[in-house]
Amino acid sequence: MNRRLLFTALFAVAAIAVLGVVGWRHSPQAGASTPLPTPSPSFSAIWMSTINVEYNGSSTRIETGTFLADGAGDVRVRESQGAMGRSSAIIVYDNSSQTLTRARNSSDGSVGYWRSTNMSPDYGMRDSVVSPFEYIYSAATIVKAALVENDPAIAVTETTCLGRPAWQAAYTKHGWQHTITVDQATEFPLRYVLVDIRAPRTSKSVWRVVDIETDVPVTAADFTLEIPAGAPIDSTSLYEHFTTTDQIAANVGYQPFLPAWLPDSCVLASASTLPDPWGPYGWIFPFSHPWVDLSTLPDNEAHLYYHRGFDWFTVIESPRIGTANSVPAGLDQHPPFAYRKTVLAVGAFAGKTARTWMGDGTTLYVQNGTYAVEITGDLTRSEILAVAASLQQ
Repeated sequence: MNRRLLFTALFAVAAIAVLGVVGWRHSPQAGASTPLPTPSPSFSAIWMSTINVEYNGSSTRIETGTFLADGAGDVRVRESQGAMGRSSAIIVYDNSSQTLTRARNSSDGSVGYWRSTNMSPDYGMRDSVVSPFEYIYSAATIVKAALVENDPAIAVTETTCLGRPAWQAAYTKHGWQHTITVDQATEFPLRYVLVDIRAPRTSKSVWRVVDIETDVPVTAADFTLEIPAGAPIDSTSLYEHFTTTDQIAANVGYQPFLPAWLPDSCVLASASTLPDPWGPYGWIFPFSHPWVDLSTLPDNEAHLYYHRGFDWFTVIESPRIGTANSVPAGLDQHPPFAYRKTVLAVGAFAGKTARTWMGDGTTLYVQNGTYAVEITGDLTRSEILAVAASLQQ
């Protein structure tokens, strides 16, 4: 791996000079003859080197990274900031022990360590801890979902990138122009451009894969990060308490909704409970309150984390409290990207309207008189609606 890391660092120094060189070309609009993505990649492991250059006015920020993962859910990420990589982090996740470990090297030379067990790597992904993709992988999910269902909101064309067959789509969302290129063989993002088109803004981010390999050999050592003896270890959980599904009801005070149907190859990775992020005064002020210490509140929100190979999705459940939960009206008034409303025919939410859109991948929201459920992640719209229709309490 040292050769690859050296290559990544050298590439970062020359990034600004070479980003103007475009190494991909367009081909005709993808149609009915386009091979559709399979539910899960068939390769055993994937390695890639990435670079991200952000322009904001006259300032430029460079990030480089390497990503190694296997089909079992183990992950290793290295991220560096700045052309010289003086601020960096290594993050590993061991799926068998559900342990996430991070070592962060600051620009002053100090190293901080963090470790927690009984958790899902999706927890780290939401905080940009385990994945170098951030919103990039969500954009790739949008392209895959559009391909599978021929979504008219997103036009997908065939192209090549790094000499590999790929799909490409461009769309505008909340004043930002998104252009995403997705590898056909692996379904991973290869290039992503985000441009602020609200004048007179000048923000632009160009993220791309420098090198990619599949079926690379991996060992347990690849997903282990040793912490020096005596080094202080932070294990703050940010109030998310990982547990088992049979313990959720005891933690939150209600029986959770469990899906009776899952897409092929999907498995439950972990479950957790959290306190209500809106705080105890949501019936008066329908927004979160920074003065409320979440550690003093009882848990009442349940999270179920599922994965299908390298894809993830999360089911989030909570009780409706007072008038604060006016999400449907807010969504209808300001509809997100590729917004639709569908009445569920069966399940615990039969007769209720499920709202779906493209945000962090595909997202669904549905509520009844007592509970609210949000499902989000790497699913197509048909899959996410089927999961919601199968929910049982």
